[in-house]
Amino acid sequence: MNFQNDPFVMKRPHPDVPPEAYDRLSFEEKYEGYVLDFVYELSQKLKFKYKFHIVGDGKYGGQDEVTGEWNGMIRELQDQALNPTLMQITV
Repeated sequence: MNFQNDPFVMKRPHPDVPPEAYDRLSFEEKYEGYVLDFVYELSQKLKFKYKFHIVGDGKYGGQDEVTGEWNGMIRELQDQALNPTLMQITV
């Protein structure tokens, strides 16, 4: 999933949670925003399950000018590491 980008995905503040406990929180406990709300509501109506994660390299997806290879969420889609993806795209 996606990259942090207000108001689509935002880190929830947890000032009283120690780092070792923070790592055990679920994605929905760590993050909030439009994308999470939208997918939750859609899943309730269409009866599907989902799981979010932050893309490994933290990038939306860009193409390397030399190799032509993609990174970020686009690369994860190409590698079939996620299916589908939600992100903000500017054209």
